[in-house]
Amino acid sequence: MKYPIFDSIVNHINNEISKRGIKPDTFRVWTDKVIKATGLEIVLKLKNHKSGIESITINFDWDMFREAKLADRLSGMDKHPLNGKDIFTNTRAIQAIDIETSWNFDEKAVMNNAEGQNPDSRIDYTSNWINALNAEISEKISIDGIINRWHLEIEGDANGKYVSSMCLLMYQQLILDNCRDLADIHKLTELKIQKILSKSLRLLDLASRTRPKAA
Repeated sequence: MKYPIFDSIVNHINNEISKRGIKPDTFRVWTDKVIKATGLEIVLKLKNHKSGIESITINFDWDMFREAKLADRLSGMDKHPLNGKDIFTNTRAIQAIDIETSWNFDEKAVMNNAEGQNPDSRIDYTSNWINALNAEISEKISIDGIINRWHLEIEGDANGKYVSSMCLLMYQQLILDNCRDLADIHKLTELKIQKILSKSLRLLDLASRTRPKAA
């Protein structure tokens, strides 16, 4: 199944990040015929960054029902393969792209900087860092319309428990309800990419500044 509208969005995203001199380590479009869905995965790897973050992953999720619903409404979509397909357009599919951004922390940054005889010192270190970063995010990063949560994996060894995987996840949507054509969609996409990149840079700075405070 082809997704002309989403393919156009993907191409626009690629152009926008290229104009900013960003070269992703991963830029992958996937499709799943079973669930009739598609998406774009972008991975930006960071090397020895002072924030302790080793990579940023951005996922854009889409499906056939949203594609059909939007194609039925946008101008210039007469030749779209799903145009007029009632089986897809007669649904309650939202006209929005789901976006998940994750900031993945380096395991060594999380567990190796905590010192002390307390078996829980590494867990305490991580907890303090998260609390400090959460406070900064609430104060200095606009999160209107965004849901954020932490994902942690905890393991143990002879020295006690430690966090083996840590990432901050943010969920948001690119709402396309008021778009009349692809040009409108491209404008909204450009603004969304700009905001995501801006938040990412801000978060890297906050993670760097809160890291010593949590030690």
